[in-house]
Amino acid sequence: MYFSVYLEYTEQAIMEYFRHIGVALSETIRDGSFDWTVVHADIDYLRPARFDDLLHIGVRVLRCGRSSFDVEFVIAHPDREAIHAFGRLVLVCFDSRAGQACPIPQLVREQIRKFEAASW
Repeated sequence: MYFSVYLEYTEQAIMEYFRHIGVALSETIRDGSFDWTVVHADIDYLRPARFDDLLHIGVRVLRCGRSSFDVEFVIAHPDREAIHAFGRLVLVCFDSRAGQACPIPQLVREQIRKFEAASW
């Protein structure tokens, strides 16, 4: 699998994370209150994934700043218990209508805090 695909899969996993914690991205993106752009990516590749491999991607939010947040991720093969890649992304809350960074909405912060506190 081409290396950049890991980041595409991680982006999808982040979208599912927010769906799971109750943040309606279809609404927040449309109204400009919550979307993100990646400003930094660290990724370590440990082993290649192959065509048709089933991969599990775990994500968690490690830190929320005023407008940025850090996401840690792991990409693994569940049957082989093998980690393919792991890393960290720095995302900035972005208002695509205004074309600039904006503060993370309080509702999003609360949903993240509740979910991450329950996960530990």
